[in-house]
Amino acid sequence: MRNRIANSSHGPRSEDTDAPDRWKGAPVVEKTGVIAEIMPLLPEFDTRMLSISGEGLSVLNPSYRVVYRKPTADADLPLPVGVVSRKYRLVQHAKVLEVAVNALNKAGVNTDDLQVQLRITENGERMSLGLLFPDDQRYSVSLNGNGDTMRLRLQCLNSVDGSVRFMAFLGWYRFVCSNGMMVGITKLDIRQRHYIGLDIDRVGAVLSHGLPLLEREKKLYVRWRNAGVEADGARGWIDGPLRKRWGVKLAARTFHIVRTGSDADFALPFERGKPSDKTMIATKSVPGLHGPAANAFDVSQALSWLAKERRNVQEQVELMMEIPEMMEELMKAKVR
Repeated sequence: MRNRIANSSHGPRSEDTDAPDRWKGAPVVEKTGVIAEIMPLLPEFDTRMLSISGEGLSVLNPSYRVVYRKPTADADLPLPVGVVSRKYRLVQHAKVLEVAVNALNKAGVNTDDLQVQLRITENGERMSLGLLFPDDQRYSVSLNGNGDTMRLRLQCLNSVDGSVRFMAFLGWYRFVCSNGMMVGITKLDIRQRHYIGLDIDRVGAVLSHGLPLLEREKKLYVRWRNAGVEADGARGWIDGPLRKRWGVKLAARTFHIVRTGSDADFALPFERGKPSDKTMIATKSVPGLHGPAANAFDVSQALSWLAKERRNVQEQVELMMEIPEMMEELMKAKVR
């Protein structure tokens, strides 16, 4: 059955697109600037023994500690943000930025005017840093010669309350659509819990492993752009591996994007059938695509768009990191 499309410029908007980003329920604040501008925005935290007081008594629990944000210019009092075990290792957000910058410098990357994209929860518990590499041919991929480029980015995630693992990985940032994607070949990444053995200095290993492989990475994207893809040819991959990994809704939206270049929502939310058979209502054009997908690279950008459009930061990161593996599945299918 062919996918039936109900075109409407005033159709229902996706639940993923209009609400502000949140991270485990907490609102997210976004800032962009050079290192000297971002560093003062990172709050400092400390821990103290968990206790409860009342009727002149104070009872301590030696097994747990309270994580609290130290007073800031906007708040004169410390603010509790979480409870952790005694084995927990507190890593300051500022330390993560410092280690990342030092690792880039050691790798020969000029950080004088490095742009940093900060995403941090309202009370500062969770933080995502995107360190955009300099505008240099070594760290860029030109897509069409008209200023449409992707640039390498080092991403680091950290939490001070143990709610998110410390993570560091390389990815690409496409300016025309503000999409991100994890590097396809250089898959080394750090994912560590905040315990005593946590070593954030391993960020350097991500760079030393990934940077020498960038030319191979760029050739991968050339291969994707040379691999012709049509919606009907991608149907089996969308209804199979993609649906299994990302679910029916995202798979159906992917099929619509690949077929039309526009995102979509369900016209009939309870309609049965495969993702490619769903009746969809077009919502808005996907930046970076100028109509139906023509090749595998266009499909990767559809996936990147859908990952970015999730309003939960953790989901955004997890989906983005799955894109290279999903693209491998597509290329194995030899879609033409």
